[in-house]
Amino acid sequence: MNETIRKAKDHGTELLAKGKLKPALEQFQQVIAKAPNELGARQKVAEILVKLGRGAEAVPHYEAVSDAYARGGQFFKAIAICKVILQLDPSHSSTQDNLSKLYGATRQPTRGLPPPREPMQSQAIASSLPSITRPPRDDKPAGPPVLSAAAPQPPPMLAPVAPQPPPPPPPVEEIGEEEILAVEAEPAIELEVIPADAPELPQIPLFSDLSPVEFKAVLAGAVEARIFADGEAIVTEGQMGDAMYAVCQGEVSVRRQLKGQPSREVAVISEGDIFGEIGLVLGGPRLATVVAKGEVIALEFHRSAMDIVLKNHPGVGQAIDRFYRDRLLQNLLRASPVFRPLSQEAKDLLAREFEPLTFDPGEVLLTQGSQGDGLYLLLRGSCEVIDISGERYPDLHEGAHFGEISVILEKPATATVRAASKVTVLKLAARIFREQVLSHPEVKAHVVAMARERLERTKELQTRGLQVDLV
Repeated sequence: MNETIRKAKDHGTELLAKGKLKPALEQFQQVIAKAPNELGARQKVAEILVKLGRGAEAVPHYEAVSDAYARGGQFFKAIAICKVILQLDPSHSSTQDNLSKLYGATRQPTRGLPPPREPMQSQAIASSLPSITRPPRDDKPAGPPVLSAAAPQPPPMLAPVAPQPPPPPPPVEEIGEEEILAVEAEPAIELEVIPADAPELPQIPLFSDLSPVEFKAVLAGAVEARIFADGEAIVTEGQMGDAMYAVCQGEVSVRRQLKGQPSREVAVISEGDIFGEIGLVLGGPRLATVVAKGEVIALEFHRSAMDIVLKNHPGVGQAIDRFYRDRLLQNLLRASPVFRPLSQEAKDLLAREFEPLTFDPGEVLLTQGSQGDGLYLLLRGSCEVIDISGERYPDLHEGAHFGEISVILEKPATATVRAASKVTVLKLAARIFREQVLSHPEVKAHVVAMARERLERTKELQTRGLQVDLV
């Protein structure tokens, strides 16, 4: 990097830390004049302009940053910057148009897809909550997200629609080029450079399934940018879920509390990943606690905000259903011991073979004594499990899968599964299961052994009078 540019960045960072906004602005403006692709410097210019009450001047800089992230494949970072722009100028639309053009799609009807569920019920978000904010328990207004992990966090920023005149800045001396070159500052934190255009932009869950109009409606009305401090819980195990999150910057720890044992980390979620989708779609208690590892910027998709969007854009509900279906299916293919030995390519091909089906309350999905016709993944509703003697077993709920034992062993089902409510499932036909899964010798040996072990365990538990899932 040019030494003059580096020293200008260092000195600008030093001035900003001292609260000398105008001189710091001049330094970062010099940087982007000589190196327009310095993403961190351009974002600093925008942030300082906002602090000086010149939000309208900041918008083009934020727009350039958002565009750079979008073209570099960093979609959620681009959205976070877009939310800052909308905070400054609610009528701004070009950044949303650009994101929609790059990542959205004109949706085509999907054959066999079940209709969208009824709008989700939830409490409204307080109207006083800022657009870009820390969690509600922190009553301090937050500044725009800083999307460079190494860059220092700016002071808090208020978000009026019309920028208010700032208080007079403290007098500062003029800073010249000679003084810049003479400064021997500590090595500055390297600010991020605008990423090169991604060779192929990724498909983004949910968003890439929206038409341009729906895309902008979700972006403007159903997404919040949130900032979480190191160690702060984003969601808590056992509490009711009402939102989904996408990590823009940083990473989070997924922790589970097992009986009689301390909480332990079971996974780490990084930038660009999504978690909590069940809270968005279904609600219910959280199954794990998610904690920020370092400062984290995340996008929050709240159910109440999404409900409002659905009233005017019902097609968004269909996209949410597809998104939820695909997430459940991918989780099954990744986590189930039946599919775990398959290559990722084989899993991707198999995912296309699952057929969506719906059943009314009381309809039978699987009949005891009949040959199993496939593997079922329960997306919506619940099913009851009974045997010929009338014995009831624990109900099956969203995310459960059944029917594979009968297919694997090619024996009749040992229980009947009946819809206890309106039910939506994904079904993998027995023929496809055998051709694409059991055709792998190592997979077949594994799943047959697993199925026999499960049946033996079932017989043992039955003799002890315990309720078990027999299918």
